[in-house]
Amino acid sequence: MQTVVQGRFKKRLKMSDVYFGSTFPQPLAFAPPRSMSKLIDSILRKVAPGLILDLSSDSPKVLAPLAGTVQTLSIDALGSEPDITLQIEENVVSSLGKSFSTPAKRQKILSNPKYAANYEFNTNDVYTFHSNDDTMDYGRGTMHIPVYGEYDIKTAIGNQPMSLTGIAKGGSILYDLKIFHAK
Repeated sequence: MQTVVQGRFKKRLKMSDVYFGSTFPQPLAFAPPRSMSKLIDSILRKVAPGLILDLSSDSPKVLAPLAGTVQTLSIDALGSEPDITLQIEENVVSSLGKSFSTPAKRQKILSNPKYAANYEFNTNDVYTFHSNDDTMDYGRGTMHIPVYGEYDIKTAIGNQPMSLTGIAKGGSILYDLKIFHAK
């Protein structure tokens, strides 16, 4: 699965306050018990401190800081943004500084809300977010889980679409791509 989203922000937002992932308007059909969901969340937060994993609520979500999650980020002046049909090259050093010399360094810093709070998305530049995920197969509606194998996510989410959502803290939707399935 690969997505490229490009655009400008309508208002300044801290990078710690903008997330990417999946949101669901209804409870999952096969949600884990709340206690297990909390345990999984606490374990994963040690590795990914910005992760929001809420599988057992009435409106489940799996979200992570957008700027720390995407594989490639390009911040460009209006008119100089990359063509999204071509390969996106990392371009953040001139905007964020030398500490962000590689995608891995950017991801490490901006995936932690404590550090990401020091940086903002402005309203002048064009942001190009490129992500790919080799665990999700939206065509088949499955997720590859290491050791377990293929998991049919359609059964777990029930009669609601999968989503790729950009969302700001407080609930403002930046973009929401819905992926419907036959199940």
